[in-house]
Amino acid sequence: YHVLLFFHRLIMNNLRKATILHASLRQNVNLTITRNLRGQMKRRVIGTVEPSSSPIKDVAKSVDTSDDPFSNPKPGQQLGYKAMFGLSEEKLQELSESIRAKNRDAAAAVRKTPVQQEEEVEPEPEAVTLENQHEKLAECVTPLYKMGYGTQLQLKQSMAENVLRVLKKRLYEVCTDQLPAQNSGMPCPLQTIIPSPVQEKYRNKDEFVVYRGVDGNPKTVGFLTGHPKFDTTVCVPPTHLIIIKDIHKQVCSHFERYIRSSRHNSCLHFRDSCGVWRSLIVRSTNLGDLMAVVIIHPHTLTKEEVTELEDDLRQYFISGPGAEVGLTSLYMQICEHTRCTREQAPFKLLHGEKFITETCGHLTLRISPDTFYQINAAAAELLYDNVKEVAELSELTTLLDVCSGTGSIGLLLAKEVRGVVGMEAVTSAVEDANSNAKFNGITNATFIPGAAEKVLPYLKSELVGCSDLVAVVNPGRGGIHPKVIEALRATPGISKLLYLSCRPEGYATDNFVSLGNMLKRNKTSRFPPLLPRFAFTVDMFPHTKHYEMGILFVREHLI
Repeated sequence: YHVLLFFHRLIMNNLRKATILHASLRQNVNLTITRNLRGQMKRRVIGTVEPSSSPIKDVAKSVDTSDDPFSNPKPGQQLGYKAMFGLSEEKLQELSESIRAKNRDAAAAVRKTPVQQEEEVEPEPEAVTLENQHEKLAECVTPLYKMGYGTQLQLKQSMAENVLRVLKKRLYEVCTDQLPAQNSGMPCPLQTIIPSPVQEKYRNKDEFVVYRGVDGNPKTVGFLTGHPKFDTTVCVPPTHLIIIKDIHKQVCSHFERYIRSSRHNSCLHFRDSCGVWRSLIVRSTNLGDLMAVVIIHPHTLTKEEVTELEDDLRQYFISGPGAEVGLTSLYMQICEHTRCTREQAPFKLLHGEKFITETCGHLTLRISPDTFYQINAAAAELLYDNVKEVAELSELTTLLDVCSGTGSIGLLLAKEVRGVVGMEAVTSAVEDANSNAKFNGITNATFIPGAAEKVLPYLKSELVGCSDLVAVVNPGRGGIHPKVIEALRATPGISKLLYLSCRPEGYATDNFVSLGNMLKRNKTSRFPPLLPRFAFTVDMFPHTKHYEMGILFVREHLI
């Protein structure tokens, strides 16, 4: 009878604890729970809760304990742990300390949850005037432009070292003593940053927005000086930005001149504005090809008006004043959302070639309007050379290109390995990757559409016989989903994993920690971890605070 009562009380306590904890997460209040484990168990006491009208009190009262004999014992009833099991004072103390330790761990986990983290508040930018607009834009887009390039490299090297030091501290919390004690507080050696061969006019893709300028003109084309939510944010032309190519500035200037002569308004806000003009994407290659993509919002435009607009754009850039820029391709996309894929809103070719052509190493790549390719083509070749060297690829290697995009990494390294298997969730990118493979005569590379966490289990049986299986992960700034990490850990054949990130201090760090997590309560802990063994950086973005970092992770049992 007493055993049944004990488990009944245990269940009631856990239910009450879960309910109160859930409410505390929502209200972000401090909750203090104390309990007496010796003698007759007393009801939990909830400490001071602010505000006084907090619903936590109501939640605690709503937990019915009227039928709980441990909360409402009968006179003379002995229900303490000692009376039930004959525990000694020392055992009771040990049990009490154990429970307190678990509670502390749970509280620490709660504090680390994203729900509790405070969001950084972006300061409102200073007012922009006609006199300082280009300086303010330069400070926003190229914050390091006043520094010498050598100083920029030193700063980024220091930033990369700080990322690795934070990573080591976090890894110590979730894995064993497999991390080396050397390396200046870092989990692995860090190579000296590789400088970009080109420091100015290196961007091969720019997206210019249509917004309100300093003079109040809503048809100004350029970059924003801050977030649109601020009243002080304006659009400034890229006239004096040192990282933008001259030909991109010319296309931007011509587009602004064209829309200012148009009878259609700009689309400043989807709901409050019935305008049309939204943005302009300009892409160029080292072979001299040039592409412009005009993005509009249709609002109330009829089919006839859309056709008329297409004809006007074609006439201006092909036989009108804009012809001097020499466009290879002119596209238009009708997009009703913040950003549209080609499946949601197809790109319509108004003039010229369907693709522009770029070279990278021995490859010739065809670039479509939404193809992902590194912004700095010259530095990209150095990045890919380091990937080949650090991963120690050979003719026995099978390369998994995870988040492959249009397959530039896998295709460039295909001749160095036995075969390449790429996976990408965006179907259009997979089509481009397979098209580029065929265009370059590469027969040992295959790209599969689908999320990596679904494709990897499907391929597991086919990858068992691979003697050297290496994965390259190159996601966007948001990193990869935890399910992808689990799938990578669960693929036992992966001996090495090279993770590339242009924002390693962000969500990518969480991915790094998950790759090495060995805690038993973690889902991936049943699979051998992947731990960092070497890191390198490439300055892909001179005059900005961004850089590309690559970290080589090695399966623990191979270390």
